[in-house]
Amino acid sequence: MNLRIGVVRLAAAASLNLACVEASAEVTVRWPADWQLQRAPMPVDANGVTYDGFNTAAQIPGRNGEIAGGLAVTSLRRRDERPLDLRLEADAMVREVVRGYKSQGVEANCGGLQASTLAELPALEITCAVSSEGVVMVKHVKAIAIGPHDVFSIGYYALADQYDRFQQQFEAIRNSLRAD
Repeated sequence: MNLRIGVVRLAAAASLNLACVEASAEVTVRWPADWQLQRAPMPVDANGVTYDGFNTAAQIPGRNGEIAGGLAVTSLRRRDERPLDLRLEADAMVREVVRGYKSQGVEANCGGLQASTLAELPALEITCAVSSEGVVMVKHVKAIAIGPHDVFSIGYYALADQYDRFQQQFEAIRNSLRAD
C-alpha cells in the first residue's frame, strides 16, 4: 500500500542552514534553506469563517525526488479572550491526526500526551507511529500551545527509516518558533 505522506493539520541530520526566516505579526520561524515552503490554507471554523494567522508547510525533498518528510507551523489568532483548556485542545488535535491518517487507509498509533513547550509557552505533544498492514511507515510528532492571543501548533513527520536523519532540523525549527 502506498501512503501519501501529508501534513495533517488542526480543523508534520544534515547540517543546519537556517537561512530562511518567515515572520508575521504573530510568529517567527527559521526554516532550512533547502526545504520547499508553501503557504497552506488557513482553517475555517464551523461557520465557514477563515481564521487569521499563519499557516506554512514545508516538505523535505528525499534523495530520489520523493517527499521524505515535512513540517507545518500554524498560528491561529484567537477571536475572544475566553480561557481555552490546553488538554481539551490537545485531545482534539490527537483525534484530528488519527482521523486524517485513517482517511488515507492507514493507522496512527499515538502515545499519551506529554508536557513540553512551544513558542516559549507550555504545550502538550504526541508522537504517533503510522502503520499500514502492521508495518510502521511514518513517525509523526504534533504539539499545541495556547498563548494569550494565538493558538500555536507544529507537526513534523518523516518516513520511519529516515526520521532520525531529520530530527535535529525538526527540533531547530521548533526551537526557533517565537510568538511576537
